[in-house]
Amino acid sequence: LVDGEIPSSKIDENDEAIAIISKRAVSKGHILVVPKSAVKDAKEMPQSIFKMAKNIAKKIGSKLKPKDVEIQTESAFGENVLNVIPVYDKKINLSERYEVGEEEMNEIYNKLKVVQKKKVIKVKKKKIKVEVVKLKRKIP
Repeated sequence: LVDGEIPSSKIDENDEAIAIISKRAVSKGHILVVPKSAVKDAKEMPQSIFKMAKNIAKKIGSKLKPKDVEIQTESAFGENVLNVIPVYDKKINLSERYEVGEEEMNEIYNKLKVVQKKKVIKVKKKKIKVEVVKLKRKIP
């Protein structure tokens, strides 16, 4: 997922992690925040990853209108990931998942994707003084 070898709907990315829409969701709008480097213990998770998860949770709250949004750590294949899960009407159960359809995936993607701002690099122009040398006119 992190290397882009497996197709996914990436909604956000920073230097430490990527956030993708879960294909096996617990509820509509379930997002996985996957660290770019393996994190064996949840206590070792960088703060920037939690910050990304909190920002996504706020966006889910405003765009999808759930009752609540939970951020949970989950260990998968010896690594930790963060689940950002909207809570609508029933309690969250990580073992009860459903396959997200393409239509739902596109709807969530369009509501939650983060538009990356292009970095504008300003180049300062140096003023070069050009001296004009005036020569006396010579008539042959």
